[in-house]
Amino acid sequence: MKNIKRIAAISLALMLAVVFAGCGIAKKPSGGNAGGGSPIPAPQSDSIEGTYYSSFDMSGIVAAQIQQEYDIDIAYPLYMDLTMNLNADDTYRIEFDLESFLTNTKEFYYNIFPDMLKEIFEEKGIPESQMEPTIQGLGYGSVQEYLDEMVNEAMASVEGEYAGGNNTVTEGTYEVDESAGTIELFEDGYSTATDTGVINDDGSITIQNISLEGEYVDIVFIK
Repeated sequence: MKNIKRIAAISLALMLAVVFAGCGIAKKPSGGNAGGGSPIPAPQSDSIEGTYYSSFDMSGIVAAQIQQEYDIDIAYPLYMDLTMNLNADDTYRIEFDLESFLTNTKEFYYNIFPDMLKEIFEEKGIPESQMEPTIQGLGYGSVQEYLDEMVNEAMASVEGEYAGGNNTVTEGTYEVDESAGTIELFEDGYSTATDTGVINDDGSITIQNISLEGEYVDIVFIK
């Protein structure tokens, strides 16, 4: 799951022109139950095997970051689609859908960039009615052409970062604590658990306390 924060950081950096430090998943200090459901004794490990899906909306995290720089409302979703496979040999694989993420990110850019551009013009004392001639004075045919170039440049950076499927997969082993109703994920290369979750009474799994740019979130996977 460490790559999830990396994905979020890259996307936010492109929007805000801010490079966020660090790519590792940080754990929330212990205390309290942030799970997506009530933990129950887990079933036998063989019954937990299978494929789980999650569609996590990053827009709230993105909005908090953008609104530090721009006074705009953000009411658009930004979904990251994830698949988690728990295998019979106690190994796991988590992968995010790069194609859908790129599509969702591009749509998100087109939704927020116009408002960001308007605010930049307002700060420079240029009324909205003068946006078109000002942009044309920079050599663009229209504001839309300028926005298209902004989006295309941002998308080129995102696509380049994930060329060849880099940073889209996390693999390792997992352990189920039947009495506590919890699951621990041990990412390859780590001797201690990198993520902890609860097994909910509806069969879903909530991976808890994932830190994304200072916000702690739970991601629910449904079988």
